Amino acid sequence: MKYAHLAFIILIAAMAGSCSKTDNSNNVNSNPGIYSTYSSLDTIYTMLGVPSRFVTFDASVGSSFYGNSGSRYIIPAGIFQDMNGNVISGIVQMEVKELLNKGDMIFTKALPVCNNTPLISGGEVYTNATQSGQQLYIRPGYTFQVNIPQGKTPLTGMSYFCSTLQADPQNIVGWNQNDSFGLGSILYNGDTISIIADSLHWINADRFENSITNESFNVNITIAGGTINSAASVQTYALFDTCRGVWPLNNHVGSYNASTGVYTENYVPGLSVILVSFALINNKFYGGVTNSLKPVNKGSYTLLLTQVDPAAFKGQLNNLNN
Repeated sequence: MKYAHLAFIILIAAMAGSCSKTDNSNNVNSNPGIYSTYSSLDTIYTMLGVPSRFVTFDASVGSSFYGNSGSRYIIPAGIFQDMNGNVISGIVQMEVKELLNKGDMIFTKALPVCNNTPLISGGEVYTNATQSGQQLYIRPGYTFQVNIPQGKTPLTGMSYFCSTLQADPQNIVGWNQNDSFGLGSILYNGDTISIIADSLHWINADRFENSITNESFNVNITIAGGTINSAASVQTYALFDTCRGVWPLNNHVGSYNASTGVYTENYVPGLSVILVSFALINNKFYGGVTNSLKPVNKGSYTLLLTQVDPAAFKGQLNNLNN
C-alpha cells in the first residue's frame, strides 16, 4: 500500500508540474492582452537586433570559425595592421554577425538598399577586429573569406558591396560597390556564396533588382481598436517574396501622411511583395503582415496592426520565404 500511495503522490506532482508549463514559441498572440510596454522604438531595435559573436585568436596564425548563423569565416595569418600600418601579431578579438533573414535586417537596421535602389542580398555580414581596444584594419593586398550557406541554389549575378554608416531611422548602412583596395569579390560553391573581403565592418553579397517605376500605390495603415495619429512611430516595408529584399516605404522616394496613416510609394513592376508594418502606440508594440501581392498602379492596400509581442513578430518575419 505504501508503494501505491507513493506512486499517487508522484503522479499528482507530475500533473502539477505539467500544468505550470506554457509553450508560446509559435504563437504571436500567445497571451492576448498581456504585453510589455516600451519607451521608444529604439528600445525594440536594441532588443531585437542580431547580437555579435566575439572570437579571439593569434593574428600570426589566423583562424577559421563559424558565426551564429552557420557561416564560416576564414582569416589568414598576418592579415591585420594598426592605424600606422604596423603588422599585428599576438591575440586579437574579432566581432562578427550575419543577417540572413528579413526580420534580422529590419531590426538590425541594415537594409539591402543602394542609392534609393533595391538590392537582392545573399547575406549581410558585419566584422570588426581589435587588439587591447585598438582598432585594427586589413593590410593592403590581403583578404578574408566568409562562406554563407544559402539553403538553396544561390541567385546569380551577386557582386561585392561594402558600406559606410549613415544616420537614418530605418537604415544605418549605405551600400556601395566601391571597396578599399579593389580586391573584394563573390564566389559560388554549390549552395554557398563566398564573400572575399578586403575591408572590415559591413560587407554584403548583392545584386541590383529592377529599378522602381514612377507608378505608385497606396498602403493604408489601420490600428485594431484605435486610430493612427501623428504621434505614432510607424515603420513600413515591402518585403520581396522568395528572395532577400527589403524595401522601406517612404525611403526618400514615396511619402507618408502621419495624420491619416497612408503611404504613397513607388514599386518594382511585376514583383510580388509582402507588406509589413509595426508601430509603437501608447508605449505598446503593434504589428501587421499582409499576404503576398503584386502592387499595381493606383492600387490601394490595407494593413491592419494588432498588439503583438515584438520578438514573436520578428520571428514571423524571419520565417517568410527568402
